[in-house]
Amino acid sequence: MKSIHALMIAAVLGCLGALLNYTYLRTRSQEFEAVYFIGVERRNSQGEIVPIYQGDHLLKSDLKRVPVPKGAEGGIIEFAFPWSAAGSVKGDRVWRTIKEPRLLFDDDIKTPPQELDLPEGEAAIGVPIDTRTSTPSLIQPGQLVSFIISRARGGLTPDAGSAELVPFDRSQPGDEPLDDPTGDTELDDAETPVKLPTATVTIGKFRVLSLGNRLGSADVMRASRQRQVQENVMLISVQVTEDGELAEEKAQQLVDMLYATNFRQVGIILHSRKKAD
Repeated sequence: MKSIHALMIAAVLGCLGALLNYTYLRTRSQEFEAVYFIGVERRNSQGEIVPIYQGDHLLKSDLKRVPVPKGAEGGIIEFAFPWSAAGSVKGDRVWRTIKEPRLLFDDDIKTPPQELDLPEGEAAIGVPIDTRTSTPSLIQPGQLVSFIISRARGGLTPDAGSAELVPFDRSQPGDEPLDDPTGDTELDDAETPVKLPTATVTIGKFRVLSLGNRLGSADVMRASRQRQVQENVMLISVQVTEDGELAEEKAQQLVDMLYATNFRQVGIILHSRKKAD
């Protein structure tokens, strides 16, 4: 008889425990009903987290759905973008570098930066650009450019100043066979004409940091009532060593040629930065 009573008590306790467990889980699920915000995170092709640099467009793949327990969002909603705004912020530029995954804040895309934000291992170089052949207001920080520099300035070669170029002179002795009207003259391998270097050298690509004092778009700068100055001087990002030395051959070549030409204005090539979503 006692064993029957014990089994009944155990069954009642088991049912009561199950009921309490269900009630607890239901209550906790209500407590953690989520409000969703926009998080930002960029990864490279190897899956590693990389910075979203100042001036970069936000891609669809950069935007992440971040849950915050309902009732615990507090002041977040005043500064961060709700997930419902994901469609409207995709494609916008960020005005400061986002180095690690976090929520997307209003100031990230609505306020121009007040100072350069250079990650560790990067430095800035100023380059005078030719405004006769480019429109600085159409260039945005974060875009990629290459520079076109004349070899004639300082007699430069592709090796940035190794020797002076001598123009081809058809009046020099020994050039007559090239002008043979019969066309019967055959050149052996040793006499094959060598292709002359082009008149310019192109160096790049580099990421634009600013144009004069403009660190964002021209529209945002006008809206903030800031005066544009020295838009013909472009700051670009270059990699440096721990000792502050230039770490890239292209950057060293650019600096050498700028000094050789006494920092005369250079032409620019503006590269596309379109990426797949």
